[in-house]
Amino acid sequence: MSALRERKKAALRGTIVRCAVELFVERGYDAVSMEDIATTAMCSRSTLNRYFGTKEDVLFDSTTEITEHLREQLRHTDGPDRWALARDAVTAHLAEFFENVESDLRVDIMQLWFSEPALLRRYLSIVYEWETILREFFSAGLPRSPGTRLRVELLATAMSSALRAATTTALDFDGDAAVLTAEAFEYLEHGLPTLPGDVDVSPGAGRADPRFAV
Repeated sequence: MSALRERKKAALRGTIVRCAVELFVERGYDAVSMEDIATTAMCSRSTLNRYFGTKEDVLFDSTTEITEHLREQLRHTDGPDRWALARDAVTAHLAEFFENVESDLRVDIMQLWFSEPALLRRYLSIVYEWETILREFFSAGLPRSPGTRLRVELLATAMSSALRAATTTALDFDGDAAVLTAEAFEYLEHGLPTLPGDVDVSPGAGRADPRFAV
């Protein structure tokens, strides 16, 4: 019975997200109310509020949980290659977000993120929170000094920028975010070219080009 109840809850949650996204695309984000979403999803306003407190929450479904999962994983992760550990963790958690969103809704949701000021602020606040988690991970156990702080900031912001670049590129060119994320990290790890036009940016090109040598 419990498993059936959870499946029903997940189905309703998915229905709410789909109805909300379709309304936002059709009418515009500002023109849609929580009442509109509840009516279209055929649920009561109180039921809707149990799943999502605001319109913003609908478009960032599961991001809070995924961010906390990332925080907890890195808090309990240790090893000599912190970059590789963090890279694998953030890549997995980004994939988790995409897996939780219906494939035909992903582009519409991300377009809303980047076109609506309130949603863009929410997105950037999540990006900053991930950077904070990465700073804590990279700096754990290291002495406090300007040099350490500089390296930690560079590592955290570089990793965050790779994720953002992959996400926006996937949106603009309908690409695979997972593939683009791996490619973005490859560029960082083999040496980012000074000018984008200097190198072949096709998949795998970074490994073959001597200008990417460490």
